Amino acid sequence: MEEKIYKRQITKQAMFHCVVDSKQLARHFTYGELSQLYQFDFDIENDPMDTYDINRIQDKLLRHLINDH
Repeated sequence: MEEKIYKRQITKQAMFHCVVDSKQLARHFTYGELSQLYQFDFDIENDPMDTYDINRIQDKLLRHLINDH
């Protein structure tokens, strides 16, 4: 996640320099890397809720909600 945020910040800075300085900067990322930045990969097999210990939750309402969903 931090790597994606870092790469997004570099992209923003590159756009800023293009607008402010009217210079064409070299691309920092390929189109494939940019598409990965905006892609959400949810790994259903490694869902942390599958291994979460429900008995550790003290709040009855929260425990009930987690059990139901």
